Amino acid sequence: MTRREIATFVSGALLGAALLIPASTVAQDAGAQKKAPQAPAAQGGCDSAPKAGCDSAPKAGCGETVKQACDTQAKAGCDTQAKAGCDTQAKAGCDSAAKAGCDTAAKASCNVSTDDCATAGLPGEAHRKLDAMVGSWSAACTFWTKPGEAPQTSQGTSVNSWILGGRFVEQRFFGTMPGTNQAFEGHGFTGFDLAKGKYVGAWLDSYSTGISLSEGAVSSCGKVFTFRCEQVGPEGVSIKLRDELKLLSADRHVFTMWRAMGDGPEVKIMEIVYTRR
Repeated sequence: MTRREIATFVSGALLGAALLIPASTVAQDAGAQKKAPQAPAAQGGCDSAPKAGCDSAPKAGCGETVKQACDTQAKAGCDTQAKAGCDTQAKAGCDSAAKAGCDTAAKASCNVSTDDCATAGLPGEAHRKLDAMVGSWSAACTFWTKPGEAPQTSQGTSVNSWILGGRFVEQRFFGTMPGTNQAFEGHGFTGFDLAKGKYVGAWLDSYSTGISLSEGAVSSCGKVFTFRCEQVGPEGVSIKLRDELKLLSADRHVFTMWRAMGDGPEVKIMEIVYTRR
């Protein structure tokens, strides 16, 4: 058993994101207007209408009509359109969208009742089931390295306490690596995630640079916790771990770990018997 494999065994010591364009135009009904008398021929009459329809000064009696039909149309068809199609759109399409898409969303996702938030984050009955883990313990560890070979053993101590207002049990484990005198230290955290409806565990120690995360459930009797975790081993092989914590009494509990490498069978690799000090 390599040092890395041993570290993997010991590391399980605890539960382990329209354009809106209102077309506004003014229609001119030429037939409804009184026909203006023509100007003298010397002045060009109606045939000498203003240049470009609007820019030149009106002539005789029909120039006013042209001016009215063009200037008013320009106002209704361009200026008003610009206002309605651009400014109004900017307001409706941007400001309103910002309000509906951002402010409302902020309200829905953030402005939740303070009472609801406080209640959702409070530890409850599920957390209380972990009370039996709290205290100071002597740990007798047994490791199975290879089938058919005698197991290795080591001793350790563990101090477990509630932290963060009773939300997590923190474990501080101290011992030695099996078969050596090298010191080993591990920290574990166990709690119940109300959002997931699952027990959760995290483990980190002095023989690795990673964090082992697991999720699990408790039996109907409230005395057996089962956690599962999947990791990638040094050779890139998938490692599936199953941890079981049995609460035998107020002063004794047993932690057992099984491992499956890749598609291989599940085998028992570690057992720790905790006795209250």
